[in-house]
Amino acid sequence: MHELVPFKFNNLLTDNGPQFSKKNPFLIAYLKKHVINDHIHATVGHPQTLGKISAYQKGLKNFLSFKLGDSSNRFLIRPLIKAFNLFYNNGRHHRIIKGTPAEIYSGKKDENWFRKMMRILKSGSYSRHIPNG
Repeated sequence: MHELVPFKFNNLLTDNGPQFSKKNPFLIAYLKKHVINDHIHATVGHPQTLGKISAYQKGLKNFLSFKLGDSSNRFLIRPLIKAFNLFYNNGRHHRIIKGTPAEIYSGKKDENWFRKMMRILKSGSYSRHIPNG
């Protein structure tokens, strides 16, 4: 994961599997090196927390697969993740939370999200290195 996204994360959210135990020396080393604030375990018996993240990741994976094909160049992926996040947080109405994530969590959405997203997608800078892109 660090090769794809070579910067530190603010937090890491995981389930409660034994591989994510706070006693796991490999996890402790990873957290010290790659996580700034905290390792957060999902609440036991509350699968919705990780379900929301899984739904986001599934949408992101499908979007990246559509736009990039088989490429795994992290420099091509970054702008597309930014474009997807603009849409996901500001443009996609979520039925369960009755609004967009930006409206729910910060009280307002980015009014320029669509223009920013289109600028990224129209620039094509991410696609010029992809064969038949």
